[in-house]
Amino acid sequence: MVKDDYSDDETKDYVMSSAKSSDDTYMKVERKDTKQAILNLIYDLPEKQQKPILMFYYQAMKYDEIADALDIPVGTVRSRISAAKKSLKQLMEGGSYV
Repeated sequence: MVKDDYSDDETKDYVMSSAKSSDDTYMKVERKDTKQAILNLIYDLPEKQQKPILMFYYQAMKYDEIADALDIPVGTVRSRISAAKKSLKQLMEGGSYV
């Protein structure tokens, strides 16, 4: 049995929301660390894979926009992004990300 020692509902609500926000803060920090680790792995990829995947996921560019920017066919963009994702998956499985 748990005893409720809070004097009023306002104090109880404050304590409960503070506890929740500290969990949220922890999760935000953990997500930020994970995003940074993935970005570091992307920078370890060959440049031919690195550029398209950064443009697609971090600059929200479409395949045809990436193709125009890099002066390569759209099919090549697709294959390089696919290869980059496979490489990242292998790197992440080898680390503590999964």
